[in-house]
Amino acid sequence: RQARRAVCLLARYNHQRVSAMSVKLSAKDKSRATPDPAEPERKARKSALKTTSIRWAMRVSTWEPPTKTFMEALRLLSPEDKEKVLKYRFYHDSVRSLLGRLQILRLLAVVMKIDPSSISIEKTKKGKPYVANPEACPDPALRGMQFNISHHGDWVILAAESHFSVGCDVMNIDRRRGGTETFFRHMKSNFSEGEWAEVQSEAGGVRGKMTRFMRLWTLKEAYVKALGMGLSLEPKRVCFSSMKGQDEGCYKREEGASEEERERWRLDSFLNESKRDPLDEKRRVEAEKKELLEGINHGGSAPVLFSPWLNAQVSVDQKPVLVGSEIKGLASSTPSHRFAAGAFDTNTIWTVAVGIDGKLFPPGVKPNEIMSAQEASLATSFQILDVRACIGELTSLWKARS
Repeated sequence: RQARRAVCLLARYNHQRVSAMSVKLSAKDKSRATPDPAEPERKARKSALKTTSIRWAMRVSTWEPPTKTFMEALRLLSPEDKEKVLKYRFYHDSVRSLLGRLQILRLLAVVMKIDPSSISIEKTKKGKPYVANPEACPDPALRGMQFNISHHGDWVILAAESHFSVGCDVMNIDRRRGGTETFFRHMKSNFSEGEWAEVQSEAGGVRGKMTRFMRLWTLKEAYVKALGMGLSLEPKRVCFSSMKGQDEGCYKREEGASEEERERWRLDSFLNESKRDPLDEKRRVEAEKKELLEGINHGGSAPVLFSPWLNAQVSVDQKPVLVGSEIKGLASSTPSHRFAAGAFDTNTIWTVAVGIDGKLFPPGVKPNEIMSAQEASLATSFQILDVRACIGELTSLWKARS
């Protein structure tokens, strides 16, 4: 009898144990099947810092293609873009327009991985280009990509941001046709009294005046282009507070540069025309010609002449432009845009404006994450692209997916 009781107790214990285990397993399976409402927010917070910043530049003088090669590059464009490229009167203007469009195609096809047959670019009412079908990009984090193109002189540049509004401008610092004074007289109306007083400072002679003019002009252009306002926002309405005393910081050579770079990117040859030694200038021109002949500097990062930070305070119609309450937790006194400035050579200045747009950030992003991402964006250096390699890359993609 005792043996039979022991067997019954053991069987009952095992049954209860198995039943408890099955209950636990069913609860676990149920939890797996039921989505956690906080999971999307957690994923959003994890991806909040995954921003992408692109800075590309092409040097026009490094690409002098025969007609056949030029036509091959044109085949990559849409019929509308081909017509726009060929409408220019001068050949180099057509080349600049072509290189700008090639950089946009590379951004969409290589970075965003949009199929060439699906690429669609349209413009807003005020003329800012945008990707018309962002859903064609397989990566959701890149579907809000903003981009801007600028070209002048020997350079064509592109700046792109996945989570910020962006504008860029590049200008060649040279003496204008008709003389510098005539040029200044025509352009003075686009500046405030304080800005113009800074431009006309005697420091650095004529070269210094033109440099300060182009620094302020590229700031205005980059900001207006980042807003996407086009001609509806006149440059004279956009003013930057006096930056006196900042020249030393803005035009300082990057630390850690080699002696060869320090010689090439000399501060005094850039700022002060009166200090330039004709022999040094001759050696600089010869070195640049040698670069072109030997194919040097077709790729890699561009040397930086300026410090990457330009703490310029922007106002429109004399009112500071601030973020306001657009993003919860971000101080209302936060500037809407910040700026980076630099140079590709001793005669070219570029400026990039990076603006905070609450619509481009995922839910759950923190204000400190936005500010950190903006700082990282401003510190992004330009990569000089080889035109031939870019055309070859795009041609391969077009053939593979046609």
